[in-house]
Amino acid sequence: MSSKWEDIEPLIKDDDRYERLMDPADRKKEFNRYISDQNNFAKRQLLNLLKETVTLTNAESGPEYEKNMTLLISDRRWKRMDCISDIRQKFFLEYIRTLPDTIPSLQIVIDPK
Repeated sequence: MSSKWEDIEPLIKDDDRYERLMDPADRKKEFNRYISDQNNFAKRQLLNLLKETVTLTNAESGPEYEKNMTLLISDRRWKRMDCISDIRQKFFLEYIRTLPDTIPSLQIVIDPK
């Protein structure tokens, strides 16, 4: 997700898919589209993770922030963005800033059966 065309091109020159696109500009364009798609997918997955983690708070430091991190760091959707952790951190901070100051109470419904 953080790869650059100039670094990848020498590694894929022998790949049949590389040869299908004759124009070098088309190859680079297709690679950049692929990276963009991967980044967008990772962001959508991260957003799903953040929405699913209902106990997140809007704390940007301190023990509450550490608790947030503990809830997230073991999830594959969080780990997927390790190579672009600065983008992940920015995305995370933007998300938690939209959260209310308190966590809404979770109501537990007990089945009377």
